[in-house]
Formats: sequence, structure tokens, C-alpha cells
Amino acid sequence: MEAKDEILVEEAGVEPETTSSEPIVSIVALFDVLGFESRLRQIGLAAMRSLYASLVATVTSLPKARYLLRNLPDSDGAVHPALGVTDFKHAYFSDTIMLWDAYSDFFLPFFFETCCDLFREGLLLKLPLRGSIGVGPAILDKSNGTYLGLPLVDAARLEKRQRWLGVSFCDSFLRPPYNVIYPDSVIPYSEHFKEEADRRKPCLVLDWPRSWRDQKLGDIEAVISELNKDRDHEAYYANTLKFVAHSEQNQDWFRHLEVREPRPSPQQAP
Repeated sequence: MEAKDEILVEEAGVEPETTSSEPIVSIVALFDVLGFESRLRQIGLAAMRSLYASLVATVTSLPKARYLLRNLPDSDGAVHPALGVTDFKHAYFSDTIMLWDAYSDFFLPFFFETCCDLFREGLLLKLPLRGSIGVGPAILDKSNGTYLGLPLVDAARLEKRQRWLGVSFCDSFLRPPYNVIYPDSVIPYSEHFKEEADRRKPCLVLDWPRSWRDQKLGDIEAVISELNKDRDHEAYYANTLKFVAHSEQNQDWFRHLEVREPRPSPQQAP
């Protein structure tokens, strides 16, 4: 979907629900700061607090509610405007930031865009992030600090299996009804996993380098290379640079997909 097909309107004049004590099908993104402990020892608590506050502000500065106007096609191929209001929630503790909302494919592009913004800000602040996004029923009640559900479990486990700076989607996004994707936000990729078995499986990841290029933020390779000062994580940065190149070389990957017709069953065969 092209950027011109969606417009983010100013803050809505409503106060939406921000938490829920009942299970709701939610999309959840978890982000951890790579090398948080060594970075903290290097720059000290006061400097880390300042950097972390700037990073968190990427999410906390979002208005409580925003209208999103998008052009959506109908079954006849005609395009019609559609309007909705969204309210992304967030929480953070230690080196982890969590962003979530009730699942709706209408708001997915904006959710992915917000995740790209957070990831990009982390790079610019020299707080590199590794993250994952899950979807499914969850109880996310910020008022009493209750965060329960398989999306959180899946995202936490997936985050640890990655060896790079980036954001992967949990397997739930490969199955209906959550397999609706926006190809200018995601890209198939699995070379960043630690285990060979994971690298052989299909996986979708957030195409944050594309967002970086679209915003013309400069030499992304130089930014990543400048961050690569920790021997324990050299492979993470090398894998990230490989993905940056892959993203640029395959920016239009979705335009070259082979459409395969389903094979008839033996009963249907002529």
C-alpha cells in the first residue's frame, strides 16, 4: 500500500480505553536493548536514564487517540475512504519496551510504522534494539500491571532466538486470520536466527531499512558500524548489515511472487 493511501489525522477528541482486564485479541511488540548491561557500565546510570527517556518518548509522545483515514478496495475493485481511531498502549521495565493494541488489520500499517520509528530512534540514540511481534488473545491491564497471554510468551521466546538488530514476527502471523500483511512494511527473511532449524523455516520480519531509506536518514551502514564496538555482539551487527543489503536488493519482492493455482484433488481430476 502506498503512503498516499493513508492519512494520519490529528489527535482525536475522545479518550479511548487504555487497558483491559479481559482477554482481547491483541498485537504485541517487545523490544530489548542489545548489550544493555555493558552499555550501562560504560556510560553510567545518569546518561543511560537520559538516553532511555528519549527512546521511550518515541512511544509516550504519541497522542492518546488518533484518527487514521485509509483508502480501502472493495470486492469490485473500487476504492473507498475508511476512518478509524486507534490508541496504542505501551509499558516499559528495565531494558524492555512493550507496545500493543487490539488487533485490527486496518491499523496494522500504523502499528508497523510506529515500531519502525522506535527501532530507528534506538539506532540514532546508540541504543540498538532487538524485537519481536506476536498476536493473539491476551490480558494487558496497565492499571494493575497484569500482562498475560501467548503473544507475550511467543514474542519473548522469539526475541532470544535472533542474532541481529531487527524485529521478527511470530509464527502466528503465518496463519489465518492474522496473515494479512502490508509488503511495504514486512519482508520474508530468516537468515538472522541463531539455530539452523529456525533459518530453514519461513519468517516475516519488519522491513525497517526500507523506512530508513524512505525518510532519507543517511548512511545506515555507517550508523550500524559505529555501534559495533562490542566483541560479544559482532555477529549481530554483521547479520544486520546483511539484512540491510537484502532489504534494498529485494524492496519489490512482493511484485515478483509466483501465483500458484491449487492442485485438484484426485476426485476432481479429469
